[in-house]
Amino acid sequence: MKKSIFIVIALYGMSFTAYAQRNIYGIIADQNDKPIKGALVYNADNPSISTISKENGSFILETENCSFIRVNIMDSQIKQIKVPENGYVGTVVLDDNSTIINLGNSFTNKQSKTQAITTIEANEITNNSSFNVKDALLGISPFGFRGVKYNTLIVVDGFPRSWDYLSKESVESISILKDAASTALWGARGANGVVVVTTKRGKYNSKELDVNYTHGIGMPTEIPEMADASIYARALNEALYYDGLPVRFSESEINLFANGQGDQDLYPNVDWMNEGLRNNTHNNQLSINIRGGGDKIRYFSSTNYKNNFGILNPKYTDFDNRYSSQIRSYRLSTQMNLDFNITKTTSARLNLLGYLTENIRPVPENDEIFNKLITVPSASFPIFTENGYWGSNYIFNSNPLADIASKGFSKTNQRLLQADFMLLQNFSNFIPGLSAEIGVAYDNSVNYAESQQKDYIYEVNEKQGSIKNSMIYGTESNLDYSSSLLDQFMATALKFNLKYDKVFENGHNLNAGLLYGQESLVNLGRNNTWKRQNILGTFAYNVNNRYLLDAALNYYGSSVLKKGDRFNLYPALSAGWVISEESFFDIKIIDFLKVRFSIGQSGVDDIPYELDKQFWIAGSSYYFRDANTVSGGTREGPLASPVIKNERVSEANLGVDAKLIDKLSVAIDGFYRRRDNILVSGSATYSSVLGIQVPNVFEGITDIKGGEVSVTWREKKQKFGYYIQGNFTFARTKIIENNEGYKPYDYLYTKGNSFGQFYGLEAIGYFNDFNDISNSPIQVFSEVRPGDIKYRDQNNDNIINEYDIKAFGFSTYLPEIYYGLKLGFNYKNFGLDMIWQGVANYSVVLNTPSVYWPLRNNTNISNWYLTDKIRWTEQTKDVANLPRLTTLDNANNFRNSTQWLEDGAYLSLRNVNLYYNIPVSSLNKAGVDELQVYVRANNVLLFDKIKYLTSENLSVNYPNLRSVYLGFNVKF
Repeated sequence: MKKSIFIVIALYGMSFTAYAQRNIYGIIADQNDKPIKGALVYNADNPSISTISKENGSFILETENCSFIRVNIMDSQIKQIKVPENGYVGTVVLDDNSTIINLGNSFTNKQSKTQAITTIEANEITNNSSFNVKDALLGISPFGFRGVKYNTLIVVDGFPRSWDYLSKESVESISILKDAASTALWGARGANGVVVVTTKRGKYNSKELDVNYTHGIGMPTEIPEMADASIYARALNEALYYDGLPVRFSESEINLFANGQGDQDLYPNVDWMNEGLRNNTHNNQLSINIRGGGDKIRYFSSTNYKNNFGILNPKYTDFDNRYSSQIRSYRLSTQMNLDFNITKTTSARLNLLGYLTENIRPVPENDEIFNKLITVPSASFPIFTENGYWGSNYIFNSNPLADIASKGFSKTNQRLLQADFMLLQNFSNFIPGLSAEIGVAYDNSVNYAESQQKDYIYEVNEKQGSIKNSMIYGTESNLDYSSSLLDQFMATALKFNLKYDKVFENGHNLNAGLLYGQESLVNLGRNNTWKRQNILGTFAYNVNNRYLLDAALNYYGSSVLKKGDRFNLYPALSAGWVISEESFFDIKIIDFLKVRFSIGQSGVDDIPYELDKQFWIAGSSYYFRDANTVSGGTREGPLASPVIKNERVSEANLGVDAKLIDKLSVAIDGFYRRRDNILVSGSATYSSVLGIQVPNVFEGITDIKGGEVSVTWREKKQKFGYYIQGNFTFARTKIIENNEGYKPYDYLYTKGNSFGQFYGLEAIGYFNDFNDISNSPIQVFSEVRPGDIKYRDQNNDNIINEYDIKAFGFSTYLPEIYYGLKLGFNYKNFGLDMIWQGVANYSVVLNTPSVYWPLRNNTNISNWYLTDKIRWTEQTKDVANLPRLTTLDNANNFRNSTQWLEDGAYLSLRNVNLYYNIPVSSLNKAGVDELQVYVRANNVLLFDKIKYLTSENLSVNYPNLRSVYLGFNVKF
């Protein structure tokens, strides 16, 4: 570095002239004192006057009347430096506080931000084994946005659009906007949180090629263990016995199921899950990224190919003489980002993304396939009968494996184009600090399906007395081709932004903007078009990066609201005080300390169309006896809502950012949110005497209170470095108003409880006998028998009914607590990274048919009910923790109650990354700069209280996979 400084001084002396021109010079370096090549250095008041740092980080900027310069690295880091009299700024170090934060329509940095924002850098995403960008954030940042679960707004390079089509390798950074001071910038779309994705761009005077290949193997986890044929037969007999019905199987028949020596058409024993699934899946991913450019044009290009081959047993999907019905997908995406310096004051940006995907599966939907593999009992019928036909029976009328193998296949294809263009004009030659930009975006997507479907022959065998009756059904037909349009959309956007960015000699910074924007989204179908329009004013002022003030006012309109009342104001105000910049602050262990406060409003316009209209809808019918026909009718639909509003969130946030001893970074936030104008039932507003369905009303109110903590420790000692990064979020919701009608007991009200709070009956045991039933309160839901669940009579009226339902546990909608832990180390060329993620204060209901609710409605039974728990029988009545088995619907047992309530908390080791950087000195002649090989894994470990399924997904569908990836990354 000292040698570089000497060179800069020498160059400066050689370039000195007698003109009024002033030379500013120095060196750009990162926080590890490594010179930075290709950094843009420019006059803070006139960005058209600029230069680029050289290989050794040195630069010389020729300019006039310059008190401050700025250093910008690929729009990812920026720093402002006061220029001394002699023009030598020394070594400019770009540290963590220099990180640029993209707000979607404007920018700030960590040093001067006054809002609650989490920033995630590119390497935190690309080093992750997750296939997509969203999953890569698990454990790094909580995805329950302060009490909100769905419909988070995604903004990519300044325009609202999905991030599902982005490759991880194309992402430069992600900003998560959490408080109203930042989300107000997005008006009626910001209240559910905003994620701003910035993709990579080209570099000045550079050429880079990055190739990454990964091969993955996935192994299913949490597969329910279902009862075999003999155990199922005994369980069914037991259920029938306790239902007071005749048993179905004799002991000799059960033995035939067990020993496999009976007629397999009548006494099969099929493990459908084991037959239908293979042990692992595999996938491949190849990414080729090119990055570089010169003074005039810069470019970034990313081409990404992925394939994924499913979990179905190839014995039933892959045949030499016909189609394959294996679940599989192929994806190809290519992205090109271009930057043009047209003149010294005019530049342009062009972003293009093309996306192709193909998904193939058997004709039945994936969920239907896995549901049947779970639901069909092992004793139902064989895979193939003795006559060589597919087996089946009169209950299911199909065979799960036949549906996979012989029903044909379905294919869906998506084609997508995303394009946006931005023209930027600098007017600093006329008015220092003034610039303007105009941008347009166009997205177009079509999703269509092709199906080649056929029928198959199946055989049903039944035993009547000692005789086996066989019936053949179906036909072996040819494939029948059909196609359909599933979905399509076209999105357009336009925005014009006038900016003023002025640096005064006393260190005062003023940044103001006025933006006009409009969007249009046209989806397939009626009432599926959205148009939005807004005018946004922003104001930011800081004094020497010490006293910070930001304000915004967004006048935002949405087509979903009534004409004449479509626009609303969304204001925001935030301030910060960097205490560590004060002259009186002299605590040596604290390098940086900032206090910030924000208030503001944002909204949500995701409400149905035409609530202000009443329609005639399909209604009752009339039966004409003489003609033996039925004529359909119509009836009045719900009344029109007199007032249409969009949801609004008002929020206050208090936060602290600190850095200590150059190793420890801390961010703490406390927040309070009030959400109103929520659409709720109008049944308490309108009288039932009207005799018509009443409209919903915008009268709901919820409060959300909570806090967030993020802590990072980084340290490097010679060849060894390590880090520990933790985050914790707590958000508790409370229903303030939901237009609830009169309830006879206080505990029946949902008002005052959390949103999504579990409500049910309180299970207090099981009926031991009929005498116990006679001496207990009457339970009205269905006939009860010994072994059925006994509930607490909350109101002591000697009747168990809907008036005995109350709140238990936590919300089943969203956990109150999210936390994550990321840690790792590197020694010489080796390194290891791990990401843990967990939730707490969360409840789930174990109501999955066959797995947790067995046998009823002709379903299966899992070992969870038979061996992991103790079901009620006459022998286990004193220790049972599950009700008796039953084949009936039994509305008494199978309803929301504490019997089925479970703690949904979990801790998961989401990702592991073990890597080795191979020394490439011998490969430098071939242009290789870096070569890394790695082993990665995701869903490695899970600690929870639920067996077979997980609290994240209690449905029976495509199984969770524990995946291991082998790969390499080479950079030229």
